[in-house]
Amino acid sequence: MPTDRQPDLDPAEAELIRIKARVLARRGVIPRGDTADAEQDLALALLAARAGFDPARGGTAAFARTVVRRAAAKIARGRFAPRRHPGRVAPLAGPPAEPATLPGRPAAQRADLAIDLDAALAALPAGLRAYAEALKVWSPAEVARRTGVSRQTVYRRLRELAAALGDAGLGDYHPGAPDTFRARGQ
Repeated sequence: MPTDRQPDLDPAEAELIRIKARVLARRGVIPRGDTADAEQDLALALLAARAGFDPARGGTAAFARTVVRRAAAKIARGRFAPRRHPGRVAPLAGPPAEPATLPGRPAAQRADLAIDLDAALAALPAGLRAYAEALKVWSPAEVARRTGVSRQTVYRRLRELAAALGDAGLGDYHPGAPDTFRARGQ
């Protein structure tokens, strides 16, 4: 069933969206039967992005091309992400496993590790502790972006952090830990 042009889109934008959806189907990114759905997704992305349009930065045609191109790339990434990294995209069937359900580690050892880790983190200098807290949540690249330092600086601090935690004796909890996590001088 052919879809009608969206009333809020001008003919050039509607044609751009139609062409981009067909390109996605022709390249095998989406099944040919999903072309109309892709058109709707691209149109929705364009309509949603219109609020951020600044005429001082460029024309409407360039803005529409950029938004549609990025929305199509997002569709392609979402379609192929499970194939590229099967472990990265997980089904939403249930909650993720908690560390308490991990095999091979007795509950007492996990509790001891948590206590020792809290004590070791509390003993760290304030700057290094801030990096440790940030690395609990974000990747090193994201920490670099958020703090405004280079990734090399973040990785250097990560090595310092690993050495400090090794000095605190936390390397004993993981026999296969790298040398930087082992206590210095052992």
